[in-house]
Amino acid sequence: MLQFPRLHGGPRDPEGNRGRRNDHRRGFRGLTGLRQSPGFTVRAFRPDDLPALHGVEIRASTLFADHGYPEVGAEPPPIDEFAEFLRANTVHVAVDAGDAPIGYAVSGEVDGIWWLKELGVDPAHMRQGAGTALLGAVSGHARAAGYGRIGLSTFRDIPFNAPFYACRGWRIVDPGTVSAALRARFLEEVPDGVSPGDRVLMVLQL
Repeated sequence: MLQFPRLHGGPRDPEGNRGRRNDHRRGFRGLTGLRQSPGFTVRAFRPDDLPALHGVEIRASTLFADHGYPEVGAEPPPIDEFAEFLRANTVHVAVDAGDAPIGYAVSGEVDGIWWLKELGVDPAHMRQGAGTALLGAVSGHARAAGYGRIGLSTFRDIPFNAPFYACRGWRIVDPGTVSAALRARFLEEVPDGVSPGDRVLMVLQL
């Protein structure tokens, strides 16, 4: 997915929901009980979500093989390692009408800006707006915490990576123009076997 070191390829939610550039400004207010669609809500992570989210992580990682990057997600993280990653960050969870997790976003501070570290939606629930809703929740959380920007790194040409974010107001930034810490983060998130030139750093102004 996005930013889990060594393994993940980039934030992904192949929704195909173009024309929703301003969804990140629609006033997402916190982490609980926030309905984004008649079919799902976005809420805070709970410990009992872990097995379901680990499953989403594994299933979503398979999407990259269809776009020429089979190495992404070829060795999913053990569930204990994945749990540690979630506990160390802020996690928003998209759940269906039965409160079953269908997607998630992991974010946290990196060198003074808010950073989207991973975003994944279960392939069975793509094209329903969950990824856009999760982005909105992350944006609202960052804005409420006083951050003016959100950063991420992702694949340049995969449709549900950089093009997905560009449609929602994110802009590509040259890694050579950012701080050393952000450049290091960008390079850390390049999966093994992938050229850094296949990746981009993107920023959303809040």
